[in-house]
Amino acid sequence: TSCVQLLLARRADAFAATELGSTPLELARRTRCKGCVRALEAHAVLWQGWVDHEQKILMIPSVKSKWLVLVRDRRHNTGPSLFARGDFHNFIKKAQHMVREHLSTTSMNHRCPCCGKSSPIPDFVETFRCEHCKTLLVIPTSLQLALYEAEASGDVEPEPSTVWSIP
Repeated sequence: TSCVQLLLARRADAFAATELGSTPLELARRTRCKGCVRALEAHAVLWQGWVDHEQKILMIPSVKSKWLVLVRDRRHNTGPSLFARGDFHNFIKKAQHMVREHLSTTSMNHRCPCCGKSSPIPDFVETFRCEHCKTLLVIPTSLQLALYEAEASGDVEPEPSTVWSIP
């Protein structure tokens, strides 16, 4: 837990996914390290709180309180890729971008809000400069909703019972 807190304090990217697509939060949940899960969630949380969750048991509705957390999840310029991420992958993306620009079929999520031009997004960065007007562009993360069961002690489990990813 102290290692995770130190890495976050030193600005480690908690939203980068591995080559297999796992984020640090998912890895902490999988290993059931409650302290690491709480530290990573505290870093990424947008909202959290108790909610009433309705479920039906034998057609009889029942309400149970569960802990709901909305967190920033992962950046789309990290994780699995056809080519290994890094310099070669960035070169392929630039070539695709040049073809797209030539054919006038730019993607909206690469468009600069200031100049309206499209720029390829480099791998493993949180921000980058527009190639045309040099505006600093931020790479957004996807979102994740996690629903946790309450333990008998009133604390919440380290691994959620349900996770929904929101692209």
